[in-house]
Amino acid sequence: MRYGLYVHGQGWMLPNCHGSCVAIRYRQVVDWTVLAYKKGIRRGLLLDQAKLLVPELQHIEADETTDEWIEKIRRVVFQRTPWVQTFGWRTLAAELSGKKPPLKESLDIFKEICALLTSQQRVVVSLAETASLARSMLWWRSHEKIPNSLEKYLNGNLFLVSPGLLRSSDSKEADKSESKSRECHSSRRLFCPESVSIPEWFLHFPLHALSRLSESDRVRLRSLGIHRLGQLLSHPIADVKSQFGSDFSTELLGWLSHSGRIHVNYPTNQLHFSWEATMFEEPTMEHALSIIGRICQRASRELLRREVFAQRVLISWKSNAASGCFEIHLKNPTSQADILLPQIKSCLSKIRGTTLERLKLSIPDFSRESGLQSCLHSIQVEEKFYKENLCFAIDNIEKRFPGKLHKGIRPSYRELLFHSVLQEI
Repeated sequence: MRYGLYVHGQGWMLPNCHGSCVAIRYRQVVDWTVLAYKKGIRRGLLLDQAKLLVPELQHIEADETTDEWIEKIRRVVFQRTPWVQTFGWRTLAAELSGKKPPLKESLDIFKEICALLTSQQRVVVSLAETASLARSMLWWRSHEKIPNSLEKYLNGNLFLVSPGLLRSSDSKEADKSESKSRECHSSRRLFCPESVSIPEWFLHFPLHALSRLSESDRVRLRSLGIHRLGQLLSHPIADVKSQFGSDFSTELLGWLSHSGRIHVNYPTNQLHFSWEATMFEEPTMEHALSIIGRICQRASRELLRREVFAQRVLISWKSNAASGCFEIHLKNPTSQADILLPQIKSCLSKIRGTTLERLKLSIPDFSRESGLQSCLHSIQVEEKFYKENLCFAIDNIEKRFPGKLHKGIRPSYRELLFHSVLQEI
């Protein structure tokens, strides 16, 4: 099972500033130190307005700051999980796997990040059932304390754990009581379908903390006596649409039905697999296919380990005559080498020259796998099941059912239709 971790920082773009200092982009404040925050500096303020509040305020251009220091914080999380998504400079989400809630592991991440921070920098780390819920906890905590949640402070930095994870790690009896109360609440859920999973503790989420709501919608909700998420869910969706419009209900349903699964985008361009000819090697273009086949096998093993799909593949090459690069957009993202190789093979004809000197495969874009595919990858074959046994089983099936067993990639319906049209022509 995977759990969501959300990390949000303050002052990360100002690692060398110790007073009232801000980072600006297009004359607007995008980050600030702790001292500047205490004096009223907030995100989105124009630089002139900020200097009226704090005359001694110092500023630097955000584009001039290097990400070497922020990269250290990201590496702290990446060392423990390959599922990391970054949002700009100061925020990232991750997923931690385990049979039980990873309280100790997430607390260690929090402590390591705190050790990197200066006195003018802060971080908030939240752990919940999903990364989406962990992010919503930060919105909630900025307005009020979350009932029955765990809060730990270290040098002004905050570590949050959702009430649901605390109950699941404490006792099984608490889980039973939670499931009963969830059934009671689900009977009153008229706004969204039952397929949308909402933890019991999250029904107390204050709607005024939701950043997607406009001020007019907040005022109207208060006038109707709707302050918490659970109160809104007890109203039929038709009534909500008549009061607030279809855009409001659609956006709110989209937020609630969000699965919480993150889109892995870190580290960018991390997967690189290269081959280079040695001094005494002169492989011809006929060997290019076998070389790229070995590279695809290495890439497939790494994709399976990370449980991600390759969406885009870059192939750079160098021969005795020229060098170049070509890009392949995969229609169906995959992590299997036998699917990657045929699509790359069709582009190898672009390589010019007689001997090959270097080949490099890069995978810059990833997508998440479905749950079924993740389960298939987790199936381990027993040691006694050798390749000879598999070949023996295939031979027996072919003898019993001649022509029924097909090895390799099965063509799609469109490909079969296209081939039939060609045959008729």
